[in-house]
Amino acid sequence: MELRPQFTSRTLPKVRNSRNRRLSFEEAEAIIRSTGSPVLENLLRFALETAMRRSEITKMRWTDVDLSKRTVALADTKNGESRVVPLSREAVRILESLPNGTKGRGSGTWLLIP
Repeated sequence: MELRPQFTSRTLPKVRNSRNRRLSFEEAEAIIRSTGSPVLENLLRFALETAMRRSEITKMRWTDVDLSKRTVALADTKNGESRVVPLSREAVRILESLPNGTKGRGSGTWLLIP
């Protein structure tokens, strides 16, 4: 059986839906100043330092973080694949500034959301 040309296999154009723009540090500072929220400040600075998505940051737990290796292991990402994110000195400083205790290091509790 011969297929008509409109039914033969074709390569579809690739959809490019990636973002080309990133929040600048100046814009982040303006947002932080206008809200006065220390939680938002940590979230925003951490996001800029790591380029992690909001959902990745809000799902982070202390058990995912290795401060000695300066990494965070992400199991639940947008594309469904796990990955390890390197942490800058500033990202580590932000994490180290978070409270210890029951919500602190070594526990399985959420990191940046109180």
